[in-house]
Amino acid sequence: MLLDNLKPIFKNIGLTEIDLKIYLHLLKYPGQNVNQLAKAGNLTRTNCYNYIESLEKKGLIYLIPESKVNRFNATDPSQIKKLLQEVVSNSNDQIQILDGIANKLESIQTKDPLPEVRYYKGKEGIEILIKEAFSNNQIDVIYNADPKIKIVFDLSKKLNKWYKTHPNTKIREIRNNQYKGSKKHVDTGAYQLRFAKPSQIAYSRVLLTPNKVYLIKNTQINASQSTAIGICIEDADIYKTQQLLFDLLWDNSSE
Repeated sequence: MLLDNLKPIFKNIGLTEIDLKIYLHLLKYPGQNVNQLAKAGNLTRTNCYNYIESLEKKGLIYLIPESKVNRFNATDPSQIKKLLQEVVSNSNDQIQILDGIANKLESIQTKDPLPEVRYYKGKEGIEILIKEAFSNNQIDVIYNADPKIKIVFDLSKKLNKWYKTHPNTKIREIRNNQYKGSKKHVDTGAYQLRFAKPSQIAYSRVLLTPNKVYLIKNTQINASQSTAIGICIEDADIYKTQQLLFDLLWDNSSE
């Protein structure tokens, strides 16, 4: 059975059988609300939120942005494989099992025409987002609003490691004007850095990879506490629009 095959895989990526049931339910029936998911998992509405949060952190489900009632979609099953590849223990055998049931997962998946939007929260969530972003063979642009402030990860280390396997890839970065004179993350001619005009201030970090837009920022919860949040929008048209806006900003920025 599909459920039995996936149980140990979900356990290995830190999720439960109930998480799995909710994910498979959303894969088959996109756009479900909390009450519907609670019924599918045989949960109370309150307890269901805990499982929704766990699945969101792993990037396996996402909130549909424009819905008045909280409704969710499942991300593509390929996300399970990405999470599994980060786990050392038993991952190779389980990846083979996952590849073997890929067609079954695809057969129950109901494609949603909406752009895929994934939300990530906190240290664990942002680390998953960044690993996904840097798994791409191409990174087009970076808007790094506050390069001196670390949000979970060190961008310099990530970029230098990435450039070892992609040495000739061109990346353009724009920073807020207050950081004018700061050094490039990577000392190579393929990496270009410019600074925005003082009137053009960004308040989040943006990474563009083909057909994907990644947004990362710190959000203040209260006077003494903040958390990092991230969003990945997977849509060709939105990507092209963000690329165009970056190009316009790049042309108006200086070295």
